[in-house]
Amino acid sequence: MNLTHCDLSVPTFQALFENLRQNVPLKTLNLAYNPGAASHQGIMFLKSIVPCLWNNRAIVSLNLSFCSLGDSFMNYLSDGLCHNNRLAFLDLRGNRVTCDGISGICQALVQKYNGNLKEVDLSRNRIGDEGALRIAKMLTVNRSLQKLRLNRNQISDAGGKELAEAMKANKNLEVLDLANNFLQLSFLQKL
Repeated sequence: MNLTHCDLSVPTFQALFENLRQNVPLKTLNLAYNPGAASHQGIMFLKSIVPCLWNNRAIVSLNLSFCSLGDSFMNYLSDGLCHNNRLAFLDLRGNRVTCDGISGICQALVQKYNGNLKEVDLSRNRIGDEGALRIAKMLTVNRSLQKLRLNRNQISDAGGKELAEAMKANKNLEVLDLANNFLQLSFLQKL
């Protein structure tokens, strides 16, 4: 289901998540670019996606990009990810996520339950070097991720160095997108 740029209202979020709770066999849910999601009521209804991730085993692709969800929502989402073993693609681009929000996501990605999650896009957030360090620690344990997109996240050589070291331990990661960060040529030599 693609609901990109729909300016969804609170009643629409309510109806959508009620259907998801009833295990509607929906494989893809795209809610990108919905400014209503960032409102207080929108966030409250988006938080109800967590039980949907527990109960609905059909969803394999979830796109919540550019909804301005922030760190507190990421903590709710990580709880749902810990209990879902079907989701393969997660897009969280442009949600103002910092190192605080990335912590919960990283914790979820080291759980045994979500070994199906193959691709995560965290581009255009504010993760920085501290967030890159948390991601690097997760990468030393996680063996399911194949693609991780971190472009435009204010990561410098310090964070890049940690990610490079983690890649040595993680042979399953095929794509690490670090475009448009604050990395110097010296960092690239470490890869």
